[in-house]
Amino acid sequence: MSSARTGLRLHAALVLAFVCLLSSPARAKDDAPAAPSHTTAHIAIGAGLGLTVASFFLADAGDKAYERYLTETDPALLEDHYDDARRYDKLAAGTLVVGQLSLVYGLWRRFLHDPPHGAAHQLDHPVRPTWSVAPCLGPDGPALAIDVRF
Repeated sequence: MSSARTGLRLHAALVLAFVCLLSSPARAKDDAPAAPSHTTAHIAIGAGLGLTVASFFLADAGDKAYERYLTETDPALLEDHYDDARRYDKLAAGTLVVGQLSLVYGLWRRFLHDPPHGAAHQLDHPVRPTWSVAPCLGPDGPALAIDVRF
C-alpha cells in the first residue's frame, strides 16, 4: 500500500471523526423529560474512530517494513523485515475491520436503536426507524443495498 493512499485514508478518517462530533444532538430543554443515556454508543463510536485511525499508522509501519525488505541484502534480516511487513498489514486490516464495526454499531445504537427521547411518542402511533439489507447486481458487479428509513 502506498503512503499516498495511507495519507488519504487518514484524512478521510479524521473528516469522519469531525462530522460525527459535530452531529451530536442539542441539549434537552428543562421542561422535557430526561433523555436516555447514550454512553455505550458514545464509547463504541470513540473506540471505532480510535481503532480506525490506529489502523492507518499500522499500515504505514507495514509499508516501511516492506520498503526495508526491498532494500535489505542480508538473508536473515530479509526474512525478518518481510515477516514484520506481513504482521503489520494483518494488524492494520484487523484493526480497521473492528474499528469500522464498532463505529457502525455505535452510530446504530445512538441514532437508530433508540431515537431521541419523545420523538416516537409525539405522534399518535409510535414510529421507529427501519432498515433492511438486500443483495443487488449492478453494472460494477454484486453489492449490498442498505435502506434506512426514519
